[in-house]
Amino acid sequence: DNIEEVVDYLCVEQMWKEESRVILFVKLKDGLTLTKDVIKKMAGTIKKEFERGFVPQVMLQVPDIPVTLPFSQ
Repeated sequence: DNIEEVVDYLCVEQMWKEESRVILFVKLKDGLTLTKDVIKKMAGTIKKEFERGFVPQVMLQVPDIPVTLPFSQ
């Protein structure tokens, strides 16, 4: 929530090659692109606020984050 470029996000766990990995889908403010600098900023914030194990192995920019009724992700 402390990253000004991010409008919304969804974090999921995926089994990959017999191991678990974290994938972060991010919706950025209009006109912004998920650059290496933004990824680095997000990873640093996550490390500081949580712990190293929670830093996603994959970060992907998406046009929107799906919601279901009653508006849960």
